Amino acid sequence: MVFSNLIFLYLFLPVCLIFYFLCQNIRAKNAVLIVFSLIFYAWGEPVYLLLMIASAAVNWYFGLLIERRRKKIFLILALVLDLGCLAVFKYGMPPHGGLGIGLERLTMKLVGEDNVRETTLFPRDLSRLEP
Repeated sequence: MVFSNLIFLYLFLPVCLIFYFLCQNIRAKNAVLIVFSLIFYAWGEPVYLLLMIASAAVNWYFGLLIERRRKKIFLILALVLDLGCLAVFKYGMPPHGGLGIGLERLTMKLVGEDNVRETTLFPRDLSRLEP
C-alpha cells in the first residue's frame, strides 16, 4: 500500500484517525498507531512483519541498555545492527560459494515445501537475479 493509493486515502487513513481520536490517553493512542503501522507494513509485504517487530524490540532493548549503563558501545552495536539490516535489504546476502545447505533446506523439510525458494529470505529467480 502506498500513500497515494485510494484504499489508503479513503479507508485506512480515516479509520486510523477515527480510532486515534477516540482514544483518551496517550498510551492508547500510541497502541493504535503501532497496530495501524504494523497493518500498513504488513499490507505491502507480510513476510517482513516479523523482522520489523524483531528490529523494533532489539532497538527498544538497546535503548534500555543505553539508558541504564550509559555506555556508547550499546549505541554503536544498535547502529551496526540497523545499518546491517539496511545493507542486507539493499545489496542482498553475500554468495554462499555453492554450499547451499543450511536453515533454508531444513525449514523446507520441516514445513513440507517442494522448493527451497519458498523458505529462503532472499531467493534468486528470474525476477531477482541480483542481490
